[in-house]
Amino acid sequence: MDNYDLRNAQHQVLCAELHMMELKGNKIYPNQEQIAEQVSDSFASGEVVATMVIARTQSGKTGSMCAVIRALTDTTYNRPANLDNVFIVTGLSSLEWKTQTAERIPSSIRDNVMHANNLQQLANKIKHKTDVLIIMDEVHVAAAKTQRLDTLFKTAAINDPQHMREHNIRVVQYSATPNGTLYDLQTWGTAANIILAQPGEGYVGTQQLIIQGRIRQFSGEIGLSTQANQEFVHAVTSFNTPRYHIIRINVLESIKSHKEKIKKIFKQQHIHNIHILSYECSKNTDIKNINKTLETQPKQHTIIILKNMLRCAKTIHKSHIGVLHDRPTNNTHDDVVIQGLTGRITGYDTNQDSIIFTHLQAIHKYETLWENKFDNTIHKWNTNNNKNTFNVIGDAPDQITHA
Repeated sequence: MDNYDLRNAQHQVLCAELHMMELKGNKIYPNQEQIAEQVSDSFASGEVVATMVIARTQSGKTGSMCAVIRALTDTTYNRPANLDNVFIVTGLSSLEWKTQTAERIPSSIRDNVMHANNLQQLANKIKHKTDVLIIMDEVHVAAAKTQRLDTLFKTAAINDPQHMREHNIRVVQYSATPNGTLYDLQTWGTAANIILAQPGEGYVGTQQLIIQGRIRQFSGEIGLSTQANQEFVHAVTSFNTPRYHIIRINVLESIKSHKEKIKKIFKQQHIHNIHILSYECSKNTDIKNINKTLETQPKQHTIIILKNMLRCAKTIHKSHIGVLHDRPTNNTHDDVVIQGLTGRITGYDTNQDSIIFTHLQAIHKYETLWENKFDNTIHKWNTNNNKNTFNVIGDAPDQITHA
């Protein structure tokens, strides 16, 4: 069997797996197919080697990734990628991300799902390969120079468009909040492309949540602000059926002491029928699998205290969620707000009445960015990585192509 026949057989297996996944309910939707078509069109001439897809939180990125892989490994495509050389990577060090992503893609590429701890291994693996497709999720994470993604780009020479063209290497970058990676990609000139991906029918994002009055400005940190305490209790007790209510706390704070604070806050309002659980990156956590907990309706209002969990990329079961309260900070990073608890409640399967306390100004700024195709001259987007990310190459940025 020659190389063409092998690749064709592998692609047929991939298509069959995707079809089986669809029969089991993991459908690739029309908007995701449209994103894949735009990505494949961007690479078709051979000039573009890097495409960024800006997609709203929980809008179905994994489905579009699968559609992109199917399109770019098709043996009828111009210089198709080798399915053995398709990698899905992230700068996140989250095992949760790796597990969840692997569960949502065909088994034929599961071994090539890699998070931050695997990036050096990946760099060494691909630096001498051809016909490579790298799909990057949450590109804003660990994006600064000297961090792991930058090392990957340099080691594997995937910051050199000419090298990438000669070796048929393509990179597709995904994020809802690309921050400086988007603007640094402009240094790639005609070698880069940007796609502003529209969500599918039935999507509920920050814009819809604002219109529905479900996003509210937080007044302070639960346990430290009397007004925030009162607003939280009032919101929790506004639900007629028991729900899960999620609070993010300072990573330096004790879960045990915060549980006592929560009990006291509700006791002062003569409310005693409250259950409190912890979800943290620790062997002492009450919750091991957040979605296994959330998929079952609680028998009483249940407060879940978060430490270092439920950031970007994680999808949660939303049916029984009531109130989400993110944590105010002195220097609020706008991307953290979008990717925090607000981002976790967005999507196609969100309920109709959950309430989110967060930083409203960041939400409004994001909507303005989206409406203006992420033109960062409109206002200052506050983040840790506004410039000097792994996407910087050369000194003379040409005008980037917008799709």
